[in-house]
Amino acid sequence: MKDFSPILLELVRPGERHGQLLSRLTNYIALCDGVNADTIRFGFDHHELLDDISALRYTVGRGSQAVPNDLRRGAVRRVGDSIAALLSQMEGFQTRYAEASRQADRIHLRLVLGGSELSLVPFEFTSTPPGFRPTGELLLQSRTPTVLTRETRDAGQRPLRWNRRPRILLCSADLEGYAEPPLLAHATAIGEAIQPWVDGGYENNRPLSVDAVVTVLKNASLDDIRRAIEDSGDQPYTHIHILTHGCTIGGDDERWGIALRAHGTTNRASPTSAQELSQVLLCGPQCEWPTMVVLASCDGGNQGSVVAPGSSLAFDLQQAGVPWVIASQLPLTYRGSATLARIVYRSVIQGDDPRAMLLRLRQELFQRDPESHDWASIVAYGSFPPDFEAQLRAHRIKMVERLIESAFDRAMPRDPDKAEEVTFDLHHVDKATTAITKYLETWRETLPANVRGRNDRDWCEFIGKRGAVSRMHAHLLERVAENVSDTGHATKIREEQHGLMKSAMHDYREAAERQVGNHWVVIQFLCLRRLLEGANDEEADRLFQVASWSASLDWAPTNAPETRGWAAASLLELAILSPTGLVNAKDAPGWAREMKALVGPETFAFYSTVRHLKRYTEWWNTTTAGGRIQPMDPPIVQRAKDALDALVPSPSPTT
Repeated sequence: MKDFSPILLELVRPGERHGQLLSRLTNYIALCDGVNADTIRFGFDHHELLDDISALRYTVGRGSQAVPNDLRRGAVRRVGDSIAALLSQMEGFQTRYAEASRQADRIHLRLVLGGSELSLVPFEFTSTPPGFRPTGELLLQSRTPTVLTRETRDAGQRPLRWNRRPRILLCSADLEGYAEPPLLAHATAIGEAIQPWVDGGYENNRPLSVDAVVTVLKNASLDDIRRAIEDSGDQPYTHIHILTHGCTIGGDDERWGIALRAHGTTNRASPTSAQELSQVLLCGPQCEWPTMVVLASCDGGNQGSVVAPGSSLAFDLQQAGVPWVIASQLPLTYRGSATLARIVYRSVIQGDDPRAMLLRLRQELFQRDPESHDWASIVAYGSFPPDFEAQLRAHRIKMVERLIESAFDRAMPRDPDKAEEVTFDLHHVDKATTAITKYLETWRETLPANVRGRNDRDWCEFIGKRGAVSRMHAHLLERVAENVSDTGHATKIREEQHGLMKSAMHDYREAAERQVGNHWVVIQFLCLRRLLEGANDEEADRLFQVASWSASLDWAPTNAPETRGWAAASLLELAILSPTGLVNAKDAPGWAREMKALVGPETFAFYSTVRHLKRYTEWWNTTTAGGRIQPMDPPIVQRAKDALDALVPSPSPTT
């Protein structure tokens, strides 16, 4: 069963994209996937809808007067029923929705807007059309959870690089005449969201800092944003979070933009249009759009007037080229806006599917405050190129790997000073492994059902990582056992450690059998088999040759330096395990020097190799687990020490 069953619903009309108002007399064509087109008309005029939208705001008059709750609730029902009546005219949509409900657990409704006036319509408020079950709000019903995204007509044809290392620019403005935005609440929410990655995380072999992931611009002007983007260097901002109030743009029409600080002033507001903001977003060194812009501002998604292009920030930012824009078409409560920040950026750091994030966001906004309509105020303009699913899967796996490494580094810090502060007991280990196991399950769920259990590279990588996690867990238990004085307690810990090592060996073996050309998992299987079974038979010899052949192919000069670096790490370990101490006429220190020259000492590949060699020299050099994990032979341990010295030379003795 598919995770999301997509429905592509396009609303089009003749004429220019801009410059037309909603009218009961205008015919639109609703094109739904391969189903016949339907001619539809809206049951309200432009100004009727504007009146309802005014009633949907919590306050009017710059926040000086609250809209009565009864009036607001009536507007919510009226707007929801009006949109449901519109959907009921689309027989093609109703047919596809019924089919999708039977095919998937969740539905993704892609709404393509062929005219700028359509972005004024709050489709997210829709009730279920007549005859649909269960009744109620379509985007809150739980039988077949439905996520709605909007897009401009050409959004899916533009390039998108989803799989990028996240970096966030948080821009706020506290301006005269406007309520103070909740900057502290948003900064706190974003900080908590990124904490599992930053805490214990490393980048270029240095501790990862919050400042390397999030930049905060207080009381920002458009020039401040431009300078920050221009100075982003080789780590461009992938997410721009704008926390300001919406405002009208000058002229006779009610055109909406955002209020930023006027250049050269302390707190005077400068209305900023979509065109002005979009020009700034593309001024980075790599001239690449951010992946996502989040407009956490009152009326940030409000279309306002459609007389001139640029009247809707969310619509026009995507039309300009931003792949994803999340905005509020109506004011959010302060609590709702903080919830938006927390859920969006937790999703970013975990590499979640943005569609699943939107489902969670609406549900939590509704559950936290059923009396508000924050859940329906969220508007998401998304871009879905043909390779979106593949990009999403690759990015999620990469982010989960980062989270696993960060969790393990918190549990066993590489920084000696931090390591001294750690108390290695079972509580410490359980806390770490609970987090790591959760991330590993996230990885498994990311893989499509038709991949799981097959000889697919992604599945084999997952099985290999599962083996690595079991080995990490066993390593942590080794540190606990070293500090336990009670013999009986230590024995139980060693028994658990032995079981984890066996589980890791079986995972490595399964991955190796499914994809024998993956030299990394083959070598790890050979290593653990020697520790647990002392085996060095014909099968081991055959797998040794296969791993050597596969790693040598990756070592070819035509491959990328990173690929060659990992291949050198594998050939290094094969030289350590080899009876002759040589692979391809080169010893372990020789391969260590090759690897260091290729990837450099500031990469994860380098650190990972050093950490693994220390297992040979500090863990696998003695008998553990009650004698069931045998030490490596002294020549093997010595070759590992020599390779480690080639990577990280020991300091010369002082005289």
